[in-house]
Amino acid sequence: MRRALTALLTIASSAFVAAPSPALANGRFPAAQLVQLSPDGQSVALRLTFGFALSEDGGQTFRWLCEDVLGYGAGAFDPSFTMDDTRRLYVGAPDGLARASADRCSHERVAQLEREFVIDLDRSADGRTVLAITSSGAPTARNRVWRSDDGGGTFAPLGEGFGPETLFETVELARSDARRVYATAVRNNPRSVRFMRSDDGGATLSDSSLDVHAIEDAFVAAIDPTDADVVYVRARLSAPPDPDAGSGASPTTLLVSRDGGRSFREIARTVGAMNGFAISDDGATLWIGSTHAADGLRQSTDRGASWQRVSDTRVTGLRFHRGTLWIAANWVIDRFALGRSTDGGRTIVPALADFCALRGAPECSATSDITTVCGARWSLYRAGTLGCAPVPTPDASTPPPMSDAAIEAPVTAAPGCRCATPSAPASSPPLAALTALAALATLARRRQRAPERCA
Repeated sequence: MRRALTALLTIASSAFVAAPSPALANGRFPAAQLVQLSPDGQSVALRLTFGFALSEDGGQTFRWLCEDVLGYGAGAFDPSFTMDDTRRLYVGAPDGLARASADRCSHERVAQLEREFVIDLDRSADGRTVLAITSSGAPTARNRVWRSDDGGGTFAPLGEGFGPETLFETVELARSDARRVYATAVRNNPRSVRFMRSDDGGATLSDSSLDVHAIEDAFVAAIDPTDADVVYVRARLSAPPDPDAGSGASPTTLLVSRDGGRSFREIARTVGAMNGFAISDDGATLWIGSTHAADGLRQSTDRGASWQRVSDTRVTGLRFHRGTLWIAANWVIDRFALGRSTDGGRTIVPALADFCALRGAPECSATSDITTVCGARWSLYRAGTLGCAPVPTPDASTPPPMSDAAIEAPVTAAPGCRCATPSAPASSPPLAALTALAALATLARRRQRAPERCA
């Protein structure tokens, strides 16, 4: 039954992507991915498969910033991003680094990184230090860490770097020690997965192999906020998934080092790709999640020694900030694209129910390209690809939008129970079909497990 339902949802997703639309953007299924917050928590940036959902009021309302103005709209690309102490947004691209102002009405390219492939970004806890790492296979490439200690104003390359045979994947700056930097990379000829450490802010990187763990690649998930020697790494396993795991299986391991990267051991594993990892401010509590039904959202309150499933949410991204766990989710199955929880993930309050709740492009001048490009694209995308109902006006007969109370209604997920199905307007055949299949899946689960009841 699970395989059949998964197949139905997959077919529906494919039909959505294949459906004709005047504003299909890069052609990918609309989905929420990674979430980040500014140091003060007021700005929330949610990366989507079609741009960014941005909130400047702590996640109460969101607007849409399109890919084109940030320089990566030519194809399917998931950029790295971060925010500095002034809430400016930095977005990495294959040919440089874009920076959007705090009011989102202006943007520019960072001159020092022009024509560099910026593969990952990170910042210090206060946002005054911003790191970028470049990764290109071009014959003359020098892949290295770039650092800004003036809040992202200027960037400088550090060290001699590596040639094109070393392709970086992630970089992370320790919150408790500005000199400690970790990175991961894949080295070719011969192929090897590498873990790197710097004790001078990123200028000198010593590396070691992670191949003993039988992995395909590695990504720094987080550094313990209170101990720079404790670092977590997510890695895809080399072994093929179990055939019984079903569609979407991509086994991932979570490794931890408590000696500054000299040795690692596995503390968790997921059936699906481990899209989400979060760590509490004191480093004691961890969360992991994937979009695979077998995983859901799991929590450890003892630094990874033991785990418990706290929600069935199909996780696409996680972030913990000042007592709140932010969860990006599969909005087709769960009834939100972004939610937040103050009880470790057991109760999730939707912050962005669906993409029709986006309030369009940021409010800028009529001549701003944010208005002329993103504003125009949003009107087409909202009505065409997303199939949202028209925005009501005071004199219109269109039903009023969902109330704040309805949007903020908490979702408490019981293990093994899927209560929520997304809502979609009848004017959008692809979304309507997808919703019907999601409802069918829910009904089938309820028939299969009749005694279970959802709150």
